[in-house]
Amino acid sequence: MRLEVLRRRAYLILFKTQILKYLLPSSKAAIFGLAASFKF
Repeated sequence: MRLEVLRRRAYLILFKTQILKYLLPSSKAAIFGLAASFKF
């Protein structure tokens, strides 16, 4: 795999974890965030 692809994947994972951190206080939002992370 090329470095660009790995870099994009790393940014995507960081982005998802940041979203989950923001949504964590609300359980419904957290569940929705988890569902979204599995979709993408």
